Amino acid sequence: MSEEHKKQIFDYIFESENVPEHIMEEFSEWLIEHEGDQETEYLMQKKWEEHSKTAFNGTDLAGLKKIRKTIKTRTRSNAIIRSLCAALVAAIAFGTGWIISSTTQSPVKETTLATADHSIGEFILPDGTKVYLNGNSRLTYPEVFADDSREVRLSGECFFEVRKDKGRPFKVMMNELEIEVLGTSFGAVNNEKKGLEEIILKSGSVKVMGEAFEEDITLKPNQILTYSSYEGKATVKATDAAESYKWYEEYLTFDNSRFSDILQNISKRYNIEVKTMTSTSMMDKRMSLTITSENLQAAMELITMLLPIRYEIIGNTLIIRDKYPNNN
Repeated sequence: MSEEHKKQIFDYIFESENVPEHIMEEFSEWLIEHEGDQETEYLMQKKWEEHSKTAFNGTDLAGLKKIRKTIKTRTRSNAIIRSLCAALVAAIAFGTGWIISSTTQSPVKETTLATADHSIGEFILPDGTKVYLNGNSRLTYPEVFADDSREVRLSGECFFEVRKDKGRPFKVMMNELEIEVLGTSFGAVNNEKKGLEEIILKSGSVKVMGEAFEEDITLKPNQILTYSSYEGKATVKATDAAESYKWYEEYLTFDNSRFSDILQNISKRYNIEVKTMTSTSMMDKRMSLTITSENLQAAMELITMLLPIRYEIIGNTLIIRDKYPNNN
């Protein structure tokens, strides 16, 4: 099916006033059959943007409700559709907290993706790049990328699966650092409160630039760069990116993974600070498990069944201690 034909289907479904119920059901089935198709996901996202702009002024809640009705009839719909539905529920219920917004204040029309605390959003950018936006984060990009580059701005944390385009490098702008790639997968953190910026590379290569650097830094897979604006310097270390960077996956699945790597993912997934008061040998212990719950306490109860540890959650801090302090 051509892209134009798909666009005509979306226009009919979401712009027509009286679409028969059986047609809506067939459309829902069609969405499931085309799960993972980037053109389909992008068209769905564009329809959300179009209706959310007018609904923000209270003039098009009907359009958004139609999107919600289309989505909620099938629980198997993919992550990007589910994330739009979650935003829709908040928008209709509270009239605020939009996950996607647009602005024309700058010379270039921009779109901002935003996530609430303890939530993860999955989106497709106009170039086909897939992004996973961690809780309490924002990603801003132009509605149409330039002919010679694809530039986005990040505040918070995001994992990128960049669509390769040799003629247009993909650039991520943060407070102090700029990341440039052609096609690769990597994670980036821009923690403005702590003055901390971080890049972890899973595949491909990235070039990191900053005014504090004497020369650009090129990262290889399984390397992590950490930059402190307070110290004005960067460090590059080796890491197991596949194990230490799983927070964006639907389920946190670990296979003979170190406890320290599991805790790092828990910290990012649940947006909580982790303090360990355990022995080094405990942090190096390995285990296999799958965390499916979105509840932190349920996840920790599962771990206590596998390791002799105890935990305490105080505010936004998770404290880990040995269950038997004298037995290492």
